[in-house]
Amino acid sequence: MWLDPAVHDPRRLLPLLEPSPDDGWEAWPVGSAVNAVANDGPALLERVEPPARVEPPDALFPLPGG
Repeated sequence: MWLDPAVHDPRRLLPLLEPSPDDGWEAWPVGSAVNAVANDGPALLERVEPPARVEPPDALFPLPGG
């Protein structure tokens, strides 16, 4: 039913507008391939290791001598 162009009865679609329960959801990092609409397939859902966190510098443009 989801994104099925053959479904025209709004009553069948109304349950999709209900909030989902909080339980049962899981989030994980995925690769950057998900950012391109040209990419499709189950490989986009594969878990990847998140990049190492890089601490930002104290200032974008440090002052001389500081």
